[in-house]
Amino acid sequence: MQIISLPYDILRKDDGGEFTPVEAAKDLKSAKVRMIELSAHSPGQYVVVSQTTGKIAGSVTTVSSCPPRADQSDHKEPWDAPEEVMAHPVGGFDTFWR
Repeated sequence: MQIISLPYDILRKDDGGEFTPVEAAKDLKSAKVRMIELSAHSPGQYVVVSQTTGKIAGSVTTVSSCPPRADQSDHKEPWDAPEEVMAHPVGGFDTFWR
């Protein structure tokens, strides 16, 4: 049986502040994609370490998202125009530059 060494390690910071190995990856791109996948299921701080250099080659930190509120009537979408813009439209649109 041949043991294959993968050149990148994915580590996750545990509750004690120590980085613990999660899995290994064959290349940096795969490691970064996998790190994002892992963080989606288990938020936290992840790093990719090159076994060749021993240096961090990438990192991601995620936090758990808040559950949606039952009443989001006060929510404004980013494309909603502010009320002050709508009050004084110039040619249909108001801009902050002139």
